[in-house]
Amino acid sequence: MKMKKSNLKGAVAPIITVFKSDESIDEKGTIEHVNFLLEKGIQGLMVCGSTGESISMTVEERKKLAELIVQEFGNKLPICVATGDYRTKTTIELSKHAQEIGADSVLVLVPYYMGLTKIQVLEYYKELAKNINIPIFLYDNPYTSGIGLSVLEMKEYFDLGIIQGVKLALGDPYQVHDLRYLCGKDFSIFYGADPCALEALLCGAGGWISGILNLIPKEGRELCDAAIVGKRDEAWKIWERILPLVHLEMFLDENREPHWLPFIKSGLEAIGRKVGSPRKPMLPLSAEHKEKIKSLLGKI
Repeated sequence: MKMKKSNLKGAVAPIITVFKSDESIDEKGTIEHVNFLLEKGIQGLMVCGSTGESISMTVEERKKLAELIVQEFGNKLPICVATGDYRTKTTIELSKHAQEIGADSVLVLVPYYMGLTKIQVLEYYKELAKNINIPIFLYDNPYTSGIGLSVLEMKEYFDLGIIQGVKLALGDPYQVHDLRYLCGKDFSIFYGADPCALEALLCGAGGWISGILNLIPKEGRELCDAAIVGKRDEAWKIWERILPLVHLEMFLDENREPHWLPFIKSGLEAIGRKVGSPRKPMLPLSAEHKEKIKSLLGKI
């Protein structure tokens, strides 16, 4: 199949999923949150990603949530569905479904936990690419998958026509400029971490995909707009406002807190957005951390 071209770019929010007190999906609350993101200038959405807590969902829940978001917002901005699963068959099933409902693209994490060989990983993506014709973005996140692909391996996947781009969660911007040099302008590169978003955007990333954009969508859009076109001084001023929040999220205490997921949801609560708690085993943040986030958000 000939792969279509993705329209995903700029500030892309991997949306949270709002849950009710019984942990069922709050469709109305999730739609309200996405409307908030759109009002603040978000340029694209990712649904059923890590930030959306897809790891806690059944396949049917993932399908239903993807349908909801594409139906409500698919005519307003590009929507990428995270369809990665350890099992190839499930990934293909979710990806075919994303294509059928009109998603712009799919994001697929390298199969996790079992420590697959490089040949096994390549075959996984090859088989997926044979079954769909919407763009596939590889999600390179060795922290969660246990497997990291090199820049040259990503180029191989691109040259074979398997992927159209990548979300990089390693956090090191060197991958961005190397991929831009090796793969050219037709390869979509998204920075998928927080520590060096400014540097990544300035050296060739076409967008930023991060959970923190649920919390600071306006500032994230402003940063992308300035940095992608090379307005370094303007971008630095925006980043300087964001950086204290990133530091609180990244520099954890002895209990490995605050965890980034409840960090986002508690931050939204601090600015008056009622988005509930994560599904267990995730727990809400302590009152102390909530106050720190509230204080920092008041200064951005």
